[in-house]
Amino acid sequence: MATAYDIGKKLGRELRKGLEENLWRHAIACVISMGCGLLPILLKSPWYIIIIAVFVSYQIADYALSKLFKKVKMG
Repeated sequence: MATAYDIGKKLGRELRKGLEENLWRHAIACVISMGCGLLPILLKSPWYIIIIAVFVSYQIADYALSKLFKKVKMG
């Protein structure tokens, strides 16, 4: 009979595994978005344009990487 401790320990392992898998995806997306943010910085754009550019490029990179990693896992 499984105790609550054993169930919690198993759930913790599964959550950690999911976090470790997604950590690389988020880190790569962050590096890509920082690279895309350099152009508005070099053009001396207003601060809000820089934030929007970095945020949008992060979202696009994260979405594309999630699709790529999903295909790699399934393929």
